[in-house]
Amino acid sequence: MIKKIGVDIVSNARIKTLINDTAFCKRILSPHEWEKFNTINNEKRKTEYLAGRFASKEAFIKALPSGFAIKHYQDINVLNDENGAPFIRVADFPYSVFLSISHEGDYTVAMVVIEE
Repeated sequence: MIKKIGVDIVSNARIKTLINDTAFCKRILSPHEWEKFNTINNEKRKTEYLAGRFASKEAFIKALPSGFAIKHYQDINVLNDENGAPFIRVADFPYSVFLSISHEGDYTVAMVVIEE
């Protein structure tokens, strides 16, 4: 049963201006994500990576059921499975989380569905 849905869209142009802002990136990315982010050499791909993580975390926060709170973006890990599909991992979160990220032109959108 679906508990909640969250959606977020971000401007890739806005995120592109932030890819060299270490403080912003470290505030948004988990240590694992930060490590991966620093291995990306292509500016467009780096922008999409950061935009995807930011939109995913915002969508997840919007989808949180009542009684749950996230103090730091770093507590939300956006990872990829063996096929490259993104998924969210949050310690001690009791529900199933489904994530979709899409990059199209100037925008990145993420949708999160939380199920019991």
